[in-house]
Amino acid sequence: MTTSTESRGLPFIVATFFGVGLSPVAPGTIGSIAALPLAVLLLHWPILFSSMTLLVLFVLGTYSGPGVPTILSAAPGFTMRKLL
Repeated sequence: MTTSTESRGLPFIVATFFGVGLSPVAPGTIGSIAALPLAVLLLHWPILFSSMTLLVLFVLGTYSGPGVPTILSAAPGFTMRKLL
């Protein structure tokens, strides 16, 4: 399945971490590896700045999450079983 992140908008890009979560092999593992540089960066920033960044990411993720299954279900060859 090929899914272009450019045509899906900000919610799709945030919820799939720039498309990394669409990896056909171990998407959660690859997403965690892709997030490691951000985690290291947050560890080196002052606590207030890190906290604010995490709050913004939380709000973006909460906003982005519900619409993504609808976007993905419109993709050819996609089934909800692939989400489980």
